[in-house]
Amino acid sequence: MYVQKPLLIKRDDANIVKTSSGEFIEFISWKENKDLAVGIGIHKKRFPAEGYLISKKVDEIIILNKGSGSIIVRQKDQDQKFVLEKDAIMFIPKGTAFYFMPTPEMEIISATGPAWYPKQQSGLDYKRKETGRMIL
Repeated sequence: MYVQKPLLIKRDDANIVKTSSGEFIEFISWKENKDLAVGIGIHKKRFPAEGYLISKKVDEIIILNKGSGSIIVRQKDQDQKFVLEKDAIMFIPKGTAFYFMPTPEMEIISATGPAWYPKQQSGLDYKRKETGRMIL
């Protein structure tokens, strides 16, 4: 189903995707909306375990929801550390190499435009396996 109406999506009704560092609670995915994806990532260790993620087609906004951690961005052959803060956003443009580093655990809100989908991102270190259910 494609999202075309106002909805209140509760955490308990979202889809849960198990990842190599924890889980991703998927509220709106590329399956429901091609323009926007929104979810909560729970990272209990570095993600990905090694290397970098690179989104080839989507820009991403990250907001720290709980815990603490950083996003490490690779720029001009150097890593730059961005410590996430409450009441701030981190913008990651497409084509940027990055990884998440929780200290010791972090829960982030992630929104992408257009909608994130697995094949457009390199560096993933797990196979997507969905559990839970989508209300959409």
